[in-house]
Amino acid sequence: LRVASRSRSTRHRFNIPLTSAAISHAVLYFTYNQHTGNSDVALCQPQTVSASPSAVKAPVNSSVLEAIKKSIAWIVDLIRLLIRLGLLAFHFSPAAVTAPALLINSERFEQFWWELVRSGIFASGPCLTKFAQWAATRPDIFHPRFCKELEHLQAHSYQHSWRDTVRTLNAVYGEDWQDALHLDQRSVTGSGLIAQVYKGKYVDSETGEHKEVAVKVLHPGVRKAMEADLVVMRFLAESIETTAALMAWVGRLGSSNEKENRLSILETTLSLSDSVEEFREMMLSQLDLSNEGDAMLRFRRNFSQSKWKDRVIFAEPIDLKNSKYAKRHPDVLIESYQHGQPMADYLTQRAAEGMRTNPGCVTPSTSCDKSIAALGLDIILKMIFEDNFIHGDLHPGNLLLATSCAPKKSPGLVVLDTGLCTELRPQDRQNLILLFKAVLDRDGARVGRLMIEKSRYKDAKHNVIDAAGFEKSMQQVIDDAFCNGLKLRDRGVSDLLSRVLRLCYKHRVRLESGFASVVLSIGVVEGLGMQLDPEVDVISRAAPFILRAAANDCLASS
Repeated sequence: LRVASRSRSTRHRFNIPLTSAAISHAVLYFTYNQHTGNSDVALCQPQTVSASPSAVKAPVNSSVLEAIKKSIAWIVDLIRLLIRLGLLAFHFSPAAVTAPALLINSERFEQFWWELVRSGIFASGPCLTKFAQWAATRPDIFHPRFCKELEHLQAHSYQHSWRDTVRTLNAVYGEDWQDALHLDQRSVTGSGLIAQVYKGKYVDSETGEHKEVAVKVLHPGVRKAMEADLVVMRFLAESIETTAALMAWVGRLGSSNEKENRLSILETTLSLSDSVEEFREMMLSQLDLSNEGDAMLRFRRNFSQSKWKDRVIFAEPIDLKNSKYAKRHPDVLIESYQHGQPMADYLTQRAAEGMRTNPGCVTPSTSCDKSIAALGLDIILKMIFEDNFIHGDLHPGNLLLATSCAPKKSPGLVVLDTGLCTELRPQDRQNLILLFKAVLDRDGARVGRLMIEKSRYKDAKHNVIDAAGFEKSMQQVIDDAFCNGLKLRDRGVSDLLSRVLRLCYKHRVRLESGFASVVLSIGVVEGLGMQLDPEVDVISRAAPFILRAAANDCLASS
């Protein structure tokens, strides 16, 4: 509460969501014990000891006292959980109260109501906001309209004060960190839901060399806020699933076949517990900034020996020497500062020039544009099929144009923000390669069959509605895609992926989280390529990567 009340921001106040989250973080200990079976009841059980009466009395009294303390702590944690649920109910009460008015079927009011929902999510704190951003990328799990409306939250972020930044750096590196690291409170270059980034200079104590660095500082209290809200989200998810299953069971009594099918959809689509668990694993990784530093080093190794080594640049993590904490810390990440033109700015500038020279026409692609589009596709395809280590957030905001488009020099790309990465398990990677190989073979029915059979989720096969219909529809999707072409100009890839995700939602086919991340990563890069070079044929560029990966898997298995 103290940390939350001190936080200030010029754009958004971080103290409101943190205050509402911090009051319930102690419930984590109780919930963990309940889920792992670590009960404190044993403290109250009789103990057999062979000692003097005074020696016996002391342990018994100690056990009783400890049990009383645990009981009081349990009650306090429960009260905190109820308070947190009450605060969440308060944040979402405007949307809940006005929900019945949706029956009037007014598009204008629907937009207003969704704005209330988004406001409630953002006011509830970083955890729910991040979950909403993640849910917007999973139309295979959630309703397409739900995903579309939550996309507006992608641009939301929090900021914290310079005082909180100094306090964090003091705790990590000691109060003399300014001898080696020079930062200015006005040098904020960006801020997200997890951390804030500053531009500064690092002075090497051995050589005296000055290096430009980017310093990423975790928002104060965000870890405890996330952990507390994840407990609440798991509780709510389990409650909703239980209620849905009960409604489905009651509704089947004396119901028609059509109603049974509708209730089956209600029961199987609400796999919220699995979704929350996926989200939890992703967030716990992002909350440790040392993981991002490790990912940078791994990406640098993966591309150091490739043909793109001079064109694909990743920052290098830097450790402060002779400091209190010389190694990378979960709360702070120092990395080399990378110069370049933000890709988002380049796209905006390109579109403005096109409107000025050819109003009403598509901006023609230059050789530089084509080179960037091809490089972006090659980067993501290499990550997927060669390295099995995929940048999960490769949008224009995380890309810099490294060089000017000189006649004899190809432009390069600087890749930023490696905190969200995906690495498939060996079996999942093999399934993914088989799936994309089936797409190349135009065997849509096999694609659908593999998506159902290879799922690791519990009862995934039993929850599928009309498996034969799903395979038939997948064959139609693949046939249409190859018939119409998969060039970016025709939005062939986007249409293919969107139809696949809609079919998964309709037939209750649960995608592997890794597969969904890969599909969405390709879709993000496709959006960049479509703006730069709509004539790129994705299948022709992807085929060599897929075939090489399939061949390597065959050799490894033999």
